[in-house]
Amino acid sequence: MNLSDVSAEIRPRGHWAAIDFGFRLALRRFATCVGASAIVVVPVFALSVWALGDHGWLAPFVVWWTKPLWERATLIVVSRDLFGDAPGLRETLRAMRDEMPKQAWQSLTLRRLSPTRSLDLPVVQLEGLSGEARTRRLNLLRRGQAGPGAVWLLVVCAHLEGFIPLALLMVVQLFVPSHVDWDVFSFLFEEDAAQATVGALLANSLYIATVLLVAPFYVAGGFGLYINRRTELEGWDLEIAFRRMADRLIAQEAGHRRRSGATASGIAAVVLAALIGFTRPAVAEPEVESRDAVEAVDAEQAERDDAREQIVEILAGDAFHDRDVISVPRFVLDWSLDPDEDADSEMPAWIEGFFAWLAWFIAVLSETVLVAFGVVAIGYALYRYRDEIRRLLDAGSREGAFEPIPQTLAGLDVRPESLPEDVVAAGLVAWREGRAREAMALLYRASLSALVRDRRVALSAGATERDCLRAVAEAVEEACARYFAGLTRAWQLTAYAHRQPTDRDFERLCEEWPAHFTTATGRSTSGAGGARG
Repeated sequence: MNLSDVSAEIRPRGHWAAIDFGFRLALRRFATCVGASAIVVVPVFALSVWALGDHGWLAPFVVWWTKPLWERATLIVVSRDLFGDAPGLRETLRAMRDEMPKQAWQSLTLRRLSPTRSLDLPVVQLEGLSGEARTRRLNLLRRGQAGPGAVWLLVVCAHLEGFIPLALLMVVQLFVPSHVDWDVFSFLFEEDAAQATVGALLANSLYIATVLLVAPFYVAGGFGLYINRRTELEGWDLEIAFRRMADRLIAQEAGHRRRSGATASGIAAVVLAALIGFTRPAVAEPEVESRDAVEAVDAEQAERDDAREQIVEILAGDAFHDRDVISVPRFVLDWSLDPDEDADSEMPAWIEGFFAWLAWFIAVLSETVLVAFGVVAIGYALYRYRDEIRRLLDAGSREGAFEPIPQTLAGLDVRPESLPEDVVAAGLVAWREGRAREAMALLYRASLSALVRDRRVALSAGATERDCLRAVAEAVEEACARYFAGLTRAWQLTAYAHRQPTDRDFERLCEEWPAHFTTATGRSTSGAGGARG
C-alpha cells in the first residue's frame, strides 16, 4: 500500500465515524460494486431456483450463504479506490477470479457465521494471511472499538436486509386496487398456485435486490474499521503528514530557486503593488431613496391588509367549522382475527394473512432458538466438565472390571519390589551420603506407589507430574494433597533445576511422610526419628 496515493483523509476516528468513512467509500463507486456483485449473484440465484425445483424458496438462502465470496468485489473496488487506483467493472471482475478462491472453503463453513466477518475479510483478501498468522492478526485488530463496531455493523445491516423487502412488499400490496383479487403474501400460505408463484418470485427478487444494495455498505464499513485500526496501530496519519510536509518543503525549495533568478522588473512590480495597497479605497455615498421605492413599500402594505381581511372572513364563515368524523381502529388488536366469525373483518385479508404468518414464524423461530440453545448448553457442559465425566466413567468401569496398576509413573519405577522396606530410612541414608537426587526420587516414587495402590488414585502410565498433582488433589484429603504438592515441587527443583532442598527441608519431608503414606505391602514405615536411631 502506497500511502502517498490515498484519495481520502486517513486519521484516527471513532468506530462509528470509521464505519461512515467506509460508507462514503462505497458511495463513490456504488454502481461498480453493485454491478460486479450482481453479475455473480443473479446467475447463482437463477441456477439455485432451477436446481432446487419445488424447493426454490431456498434459493435466497443459497445467495445469502455465498455472500463471503461475492462480497469480495466491493472490497476490491473500495480498497483500490482508496489508494488511487479505482478499477472499472471489467477490472473488478478479472480481480474477482483471483480473489474468490482464497480460503473459500473456510469462509463458507467455519467462518460463515463470524459476527466480525466484515473486519476479518481484509486480513484474508488484502494481507493474504492464514492459519496462526491470521488468528494473531485478527486478535490484534479486534481489540478496542473495532470488534464491537463490526458486530453492530452486522446487526444493523442484517435488520436492513430483513425489513426492506418486507416494507416493499407491503407497499406493493397497498397499491393493489381493492377490486383486484391478488394478495402479494399468498406465497406464504400457498392458497393459489399462480399467485403463490408470482408472490414468491416478487419477494425473492426484492430480497436479492436488497442484499445487493446493502452488501457494499456492510463490506465497506468493515473496511473502514480495518483502515482505522491500522491507522491506530501503525500511525498511518503521521506517515502521511510527514510525506506531505516533505512535499511542501521540496516545493518551497523549488520556488525559492525560481525567485532567486527574478529580474529587476519583479522588484518594480512589488513596489507598485505596495503603492496600490496604500491608496485609500473609494467609499460610495449612501443612495437616497427615490419616490418609486416609497410607492413600492406602500403597495406591499396594502396587499398585506387585503390578505388579513380575507383570512378573517374565512375564519368567521361556516365552511371553516364543518367537521367530518372518520372512525379507524386505534390498534391492530381492535380488528377481528377470528376466521370463523360471520361478520366481515375490518382488517384487509392480506394483513390478516401476514400477521398470522408472522405469529407462526415467531413461534417456530422461538422454538428453534430454544432447542439450539439447549443443544449448545448441553454441549458446552459436556466439554467443560469432560475430565470429571471421564473420571466418573473410569470409576464405574473399575468397579466392574479389574484395572491394571501402572508400573511406571512420571518416568519413575513404582513397583513394590523396587522400594526398600523402610523408605524414610533409606532416603535419609542416601541424602547423608550426598545422593540428593536418588533420595528425592525414592521419596517421590514411594509416594506415587502408595497413592495408586493404597489410595486407589487413578493414574495412567503416561501421567506427568502435573497430571499426578491434579489427580491427587481431587482424590485425597487436603492435608495429603498439600504434602504431595510440596514433595512434587521439591522433586522437580532437584531433578530438573538442580536446586536441592536444604537438609532441614528434606528432614521435614521425611518426618511428615509416614503420616500420609504406607508402603506397597501395607506396612507403615518408621518415622524420621526411628530412621536416625
